[in-house]
Amino acid sequence: MQNIKTKNLHAHIHSFDVNSLDFLKSVGFSVHLRIESSPLLKVFSPLIDAIPIEHKKDSKYPKIIYSIYNIFIPITKNILNSKVVGLLIQMDEFICKLIPLYQSMVFVIVKDKDYYMQKENMKISANQIMNISVPYYYFK
Repeated sequence: MQNIKTKNLHAHIHSFDVNSLDFLKSVGFSVHLRIESSPLLKVFSPLIDAIPIEHKKDSKYPKIIYSIYNIFIPITKNILNSKVVGLLIQMDEFICKLIPLYQSMVFVIVKDKDYYMQKENMKISANQIMNISVPYYYFK
């Protein structure tokens, strides 16, 4: 807000943390935060994608590591389905709350409390979100 008042249009945040939006509370907004993307679960990311990785000259690990990883690709494609991915998303939320290591933050800023539901009226799982589909519609 200060940058807008002083017309400093190209100013930006150099440091952003969980308290960066606390100033909004003083003007009547509510700020809800979710921390996510635990680096402790980062090891599963390539396995979930199930994409072979080739060894390059400047690769971080020896060629045997990539060969072993690539052997497991067909297995992980079958095992790491959407249910497992949903479980990892739930684990991520739990681990980020337990151990404050995270790589991203999601903020929801509520300007008018009349439009915010204080009590959850339904619990939506990660699997439900990942399995959303839209039926096909055909034009005649």
